[in-house]
Amino acid sequence: MSLPDYFHNIRTYLLAYADHLTYTNSVGLGDYNIFAENLFKDLLNVLFDWNLINANSQRRNQKSYDLISKSKNVYIQITANKNHKSKYENKLDLHKSDFIF
Repeated sequence: MSLPDYFHNIRTYLLAYADHLTYTNSVGLGDYNIFAENLFKDLLNVLFDWNLINANSQRRNQKSYDLISKSKNVYIQITANKNHKSKYENKLDLHKSDFIF
């Protein structure tokens, strides 16, 4: 399989997973969001060696980010809703002082 085929397959599976999360949210199955947070935590740790942890394990219902790596100064918000642009902007405003530009 060629490299473009791999990228196409990864994109296809991630989009299908996003659709699955949208559906499960629409029928009230929010536990799948927690599974997604942990899936992306593990995936990003493998890809970037960030040592991310799920922030909800330290503080339940963490409001501004879902994944954190204090040693790498990385904060990640995971959301299944594509229409939450204001959510992203608000989260960034909450932590602007934490970021070095």
